[in-house]
Amino acid sequence: MRKFTPPIPSATSPQNAIEYATPKRPSPYRQKRAFTITLIVSLGYFAVLVALELSKLDNLRQLFDIARQFPPSESYTIDFWAYILVLPAMTLIALLPVLACAFGLFGRRARGPTIAYLMLQVTLIIIHWVAATNLVRHGHFTYSRGGDDGASTIFVVYSGVLHTMPTTHIIFSLPLLASPALLVPAVRRIFSRS
Repeated sequence: MRKFTPPIPSATSPQNAIEYATPKRPSPYRQKRAFTITLIVSLGYFAVLVALELSKLDNLRQLFDIARQFPPSESYTIDFWAYILVLPAMTLIALLPVLACAFGLFGRRARGPTIAYLMLQVTLIIIHWVAATNLVRHGHFTYSRGGDDGASTIFVVYSGVLHTMPTTHIIFSLPLLASPALLVPAVRRIFSRS
């Protein structure tokens, strides 16, 4: 009596087709190394933004002093406050890529902080641009420093701020410019749960 031998499953069998269709996960070592490198880069980027803000601290204090003198009822007061506060806010949300890399390093999903960063960064860029264009439209306006002499100072908003804003937005949005890399399947697999 001949002994029965089970057939060897071919590569085209349904069982192997499911196996071949499943994308391969990156190895934990490779995934951890990718998040470690990205974490170091993100921390360095955040440190550069903080140093840039500290270098402009005197100018920022002067703008704060000017903004406090504006009447709250005027529309340009909100525009001015938005214009000077957006860049520090962009510096703070640069911590979200750091948080995303830390999540990925400890095996948690990095998708939430990444999406939050993208949405907040785009929103702040729009706010900054709208506030700057409104200030340019207002042109110049006066404010009083108080006192009995009635002295007032004219603050002129030059249209030149619109020429420097694209460069500023590029510097403060480097992770946003790198975000299309998340559409690459290999990068998405690294950022998925291991």
